[in-house]
Amino acid sequence: MSRITQVCAAIALALALSPTVFADPPADKGPQNHGQVVSECNHRANERNLKGQERKQWTEWCEERGSSHNYDYKRYNSDRNCYQKADNKGLSGDKRRKFINNCLDKN
Repeated sequence: MSRITQVCAAIALALALSPTVFADPPADKGPQNHGQVVSECNHRANERNLKGQERKQWTEWCEERGSSHNYDYKRYNSDRNCYQKADNKGLSGDKRRKFINNCLDKN
């Protein structure tokens, strides 16, 4: 095997083993990390002057599902019943998240 062939083979192997270095950037231009999502949701809650439990429910929905629904407040209003049911049951943490996701998936 010639030296050029060996070098080409080594480069090809390196490229094959490191696809993340050459991967395409994400297509969407929306928030890229959790901190940005939280900031966006709190900004929108401030615009609506939400306080207390209503704010907590909005930001929870917004952080989990808001970006996939373009932060549509009308969509939140239709999903809000699931958050109220979780509150009435006194759920928190993973149990709350699982209950809400199951509830929203049925809607």
